[in-house]
Amino acid sequence: MRSIRSFLVMALAVLAAGCAGTQTDDARFGDSVRQMIEDQTYQPGDHVPPTRGDQASGAMKRYRGQGSATGGGMQ
Repeated sequence: MRSIRSFLVMALAVLAAGCAGTQTDDARFGDSVRQMIEDQTYQPGDHVPPTRGDQASGAMKRYRGQGSATGGGMQ
């Protein structure tokens, strides 16, 4: 019984140590996320390409699962 208890205590200690976080000193940590957010955020004055109505309609139908994924529309 004592050996089982010892084993469980050691196993829990190992599992708890595996959950410990690591600290990073890399100054660039998170730059890729910040860059992605910046690229996907509209800034006033950015060029917005026009969209034809049939393209928007086809995109919404594909999004809702009503159209084919390979259907034309993007030219």
